[in-house]
Amino acid sequence: MYTGWFRSLLMTACMALALHASGQSVPQVRAEVAKLASPAAKVGRLMEVSRDLTRSNPDAAVLLAREAVSIAQKAQDPALQIRAYAHLGLVYMNLNRYREAIQPLEQTVTLRSRDASAAPAQIELSRDLRRLGISYEKTNDLDNAERRYQDALSRAREARSNEEMAYSYNSLGELYLNQQRYQAAIEAFNQALFRARENRMTQFVLTLEKNLASAVTLLQNFLNLQNLQMEVKGVQEAIATVRDSLAQEQASRQLLISEKELLELEKAKTDAELRAKEAELRAKDDQLKAQAAEQRNYLIGGAAAGIIVLIVIIALVGRYRSKQKSNRLLSVEKQKADRLLLNILPGPIAEELKARGRVEPRRFDQVSILFADLKGFTAIAARMSPEQLIEQLGDAFSHFDQIVERYGLEKIKTIGDAYMAVAGLTQPDPDHAYHAVAAALDMQAYMEELGWRQTSVGSTPWTLRVGIHSGPVIAGVIGEKKFAYDIWGDAVNLAARMESSGEVGKVNVSAATHELVKPFARAEPRGAIEVKNKGAVEMHFIHALVNRPVRARQEG
Repeated sequence: MYTGWFRSLLMTACMALALHASGQSVPQVRAEVAKLASPAAKVGRLMEVSRDLTRSNPDAAVLLAREAVSIAQKAQDPALQIRAYAHLGLVYMNLNRYREAIQPLEQTVTLRSRDASAAPAQIELSRDLRRLGISYEKTNDLDNAERRYQDALSRAREARSNEEMAYSYNSLGELYLNQQRYQAAIEAFNQALFRARENRMTQFVLTLEKNLASAVTLLQNFLNLQNLQMEVKGVQEAIATVRDSLAQEQASRQLLISEKELLELEKAKTDAELRAKEAELRAKDDQLKAQAAEQRNYLIGGAAAGIIVLIVIIALVGRYRSKQKSNRLLSVEKQKADRLLLNILPGPIAEELKARGRVEPRRFDQVSILFADLKGFTAIAARMSPEQLIEQLGDAFSHFDQIVERYGLEKIKTIGDAYMAVAGLTQPDPDHAYHAVAAALDMQAYMEELGWRQTSVGSTPWTLRVGIHSGPVIAGVIGEKKFAYDIWGDAVNLAARMESSGEVGKVNVSAATHELVKPFARAEPRGAIEVKNKGAVEMHFIHALVNRPVRARQEG
């Protein structure tokens, strides 16, 4: 009894020390949470402190995450419960306590499945299912792991998300590889590689190519072993055939010897009969030798003919494969050239440039311009090597590329740590403001997940400001040797002011953009805020999209 009491007291003391080291004690955190008005604010604060303590005090992190779940349950808010359960599952996964992660992740999947008709919700559900599959695989429950990976893939298909399909196929491939199901693993990695290349997931493509190469090598080794076993069996059968032939020849010779002994016993017969018999025996012996020689020649000739045919077949196959390889190389080079041009210019603009050699400037009366900027990037860059900085910044912008492509936006350019994209530019889009806001919310969701990973390894988490404005612009291609597609106009400047006047982790929009998405969004008015060279400008924070335009629902 005293041992259990002492252990509980010791655990509480350890948690208090860890919280004290972070600047707060357990009573202080709970007192702060108790003063917060809404359950959402309480859950958010508990999750924030739990996330910070994941590395320094795992037990305290788990305890606070469970308290967040308890508050969400009492509030009877499904969306809040999903956040709290998903957070608890991630805490367990980050601590390698996968068996304990299964129950909260299963609860997350159950709650989110009740209303997951929209594409963003399908994508989140696919991620939850993939995390659940990882937890089952880590606990060696391979059947449930495969079932959850397949469920994640199905949800990703419904959302038409190449990114999530690539991750799900890769998880299946790694599972099949561990089960020595090499052919299934190769098919899964090929599917993942196709989706990753379609979405230009550069770093992930390298990982998938390594996984695919490992699976192919293991399959080849397995097949070579089978072929070797078949060859040994063939040699054994050939040896048995030769032994049978030798036995038959020995029997024939024994028969000849017996006949000669019989003739010797009958020497009393006439010399003519004796010579006739001897001649007959010699003829029979010669005939047997001739037959044996003929059989040997036939076998040698057949083997030689087979070798010649095999050589001819190998030569023809090699020539055919060489021709196929040449055709593939030509096709790959053409695709590389087309992809390079599409990386520089939007599709319709690239086609116009190839057809006419120039691009006419165009005016677009209604587009939505998105600006995103990393906060405190200069300070972050000072603590990293140039190689690490470029790699991590490139990975983040690659995810942004995938998000803007998913919602039909056109990436215009990146300037240092700033990212610019436009909705409704190269293709008419009546819902350009809705798609720009949806892309911005996904960017913030990705940055939150990235911040989790950075915090778990002791790095400073990256944060993002995003601003959006809707209005007219002029678009065109500048330069003759190094092409660049760009946009101009007062709307561009105002969109940049929306970003600089925003807050990290949030999506700040102008009154013009808010008016276009008002029927579909949950927004927070900010009032008129002073903006450089613009005076007082009305702004809103967009917290979530709660509905979709009719056209988006029909397309989805």
